[in-house]
Amino acid sequence: MRILFISLTYIVLSTIAVVAQSSLDFTSEDAPYRKGMELLGAGKYLSATKAFEAYLEQGTDEIKRADAHYFIAYSALQLKNRNGEALIETFIREHPNHSKSSLAYYELGSLKYAEKNYPAAIKYFEKLYMERLGKELQYEAKFKLGYAYFTQQEFDKAYEMFNDLKRIPNKYQYPSSYYAGYLNFEKGEYDWAFYDFSNAEKSEAYAPVIPSMLIKVYYKQKRYDELISYGLSALNKNSVKEKSEINLYLGEAYFQKKDFASASTYYKAYLAGKTNNADPELLFRIAYVQMESGDKAAAIESFKKVALKNDTLGYISSFYLGKLYTQTGNKNYALSAFKVSKDHSYDPALEEESLFQYAKLNLDLEHFDEAIKSINEYKLKYPNTPRTDSIDELLSEAYLNSKNYDMAIKHIESMKNPSNRIKKAYQNSPSSKARSCSTMSNSQVLWNCSINRSNSPSFRSLSSKHTIGKERHIPSV
Repeated sequence: MRILFISLTYIVLSTIAVVAQSSLDFTSEDAPYRKGMELLGAGKYLSATKAFEAYLEQGTDEIKRADAHYFIAYSALQLKNRNGEALIETFIREHPNHSKSSLAYYELGSLKYAEKNYPAAIKYFEKLYMERLGKELQYEAKFKLGYAYFTQQEFDKAYEMFNDLKRIPNKYQYPSSYYAGYLNFEKGEYDWAFYDFSNAEKSEAYAPVIPSMLIKVYYKQKRYDELISYGLSALNKNSVKEKSEINLYLGEAYFQKKDFASASTYYKAYLAGKTNNADPELLFRIAYVQMESGDKAAAIESFKKVALKNDTLGYISSFYLGKLYTQTGNKNYALSAFKVSKDHSYDPALEEESLFQYAKLNLDLEHFDEAIKSINEYKLKYPNTPRTDSIDELLSEAYLNSKNYDMAIKHIESMKNPSNRIKKAYQNSPSSKARSCSTMSNSQVLWNCSINRSNSPSFRSLSSKHTIGKERHIPSV
């Protein structure tokens, strides 16, 4: 409204000057008009309105009558009268070719702009004949129209206004460069965005806010080294705003360069300046950096937040939680994490690894039935796995520890190339069962099977002695 007042005052004072120079031409009927112009120049709008109304009752000069109507409407706007807008519109409608008709649209547009009624501002600014305004008013009207378009998400129209203004030296050049840069960034025109933001940064008013925007352009262009240099310099300037955002993109750049220790430093600084949680994708990267830089406790807390989401990122986070819990000795939590990770389809390699780790943990925790179930599930899903030997050993151990000796023998005898460890497990499984059997008919079969497969002389000697002992105690039928 202050700009509106200044621009209109300039018009009014110019008119008063003309009136003063031609005062000899005034007749007695012109006295109210001349008085009205003097009062208008003094800012006495109510008194000026009365003077112009008095002139309209007796004045016959058509040009002065049109001007009087205009100044009455103008005074109503300055007084914020409810009928001010209607009076301006009436003036425009009744005097469409008047020299002040474009100025009247400008006044209405500026009024609505000041009220933040941007749709109405657009309506009036679009009716302007820009060429009828002075250069400075043209620049102002274009910027206001561009900004009004921007607020209504009419971005192509807004860009047209800003793009024109940014090329011409004027008071709106730097603001226009800023908004043009923003729109270019959103369109993916990063070279132009870089040019526009760099130009806006020359302004003292915009220099503090540009670094947080320009650093995003560097990131989109994958100019990570330049980003780091620019970002570190910006952090050292007291005037720079949005330093949290700069810390974030420094962390992101170091992440891309796989400098996880440095990335962790700036991610931590970013999180310190936030009052709410980071978005899941960012939090996942932060957790990964914390894990890679050795801060397992922090990584666990970060991954836990992401793992709450029932999506790919959540399942991958569960996988890493399983690894971290295993490394920190919390096997029960690791088991739960790997169960979530194995039970969803998202990444074949991680799903396989999750199932393998889940099986191992069940065996470690002596959940033998679940271990057997998950190992067999693994063998069924991944028959060509390079882990065949490891899986067979795990299954042998699970059968033995669960005292399921029949399945142990069956499993071991099905193997083509059992390892020495598995051979020993095979030898031990029927021997253990034989010692626990109450009938010779069952135990002797298992025992003999063990002897036949044994490569150990001491084992054969022990077997022979055990057989003799058992024969001496065969109950009579």
